[in-house]
Amino acid sequence: MQHYLKDGHEDKQMVFHKGDVVAYNQLFEQKLETFISPLYCASLWPEFELFQPFIARNLLLKSTEIEYLHALKTEMTYDVQLSLIEQKRVRQFVKYVFEMKINKNRVKCIYIKQTFLERV
Repeated sequence: MQHYLKDGHEDKQMVFHKGDVVAYNQLFEQKLETFISPLYCASLWPEFELFQPFIARNLLLKSTEIEYLHALKTEMTYDVQLSLIEQKRVRQFVKYVFEMKINKNRVKCIYIKQTFLERV
């Protein structure tokens, strides 16, 4: 798995393995074995070094925006980029905005933007 880390964003190549997708879909009683839910992509966040410092923190998910342009398929390699696009203090909170872009052959498949709040 190749990855590149720059200030504020990290790139990786990732594969959605059929066994993992089937197990996830069974949790939600979905019959389609190879359907990759956009919310399944949330399981990718801990794979990024950029997100590692946030795993142990008490973050509140404030909002999620998803653009689902093309279906993802199992056992194919995708280019995935995670970016921290905003970090600022708002009263007694720190607001973090992350975006994840999943592309195949430079074609955007899924875009996910999530806003988290952390009490300081």
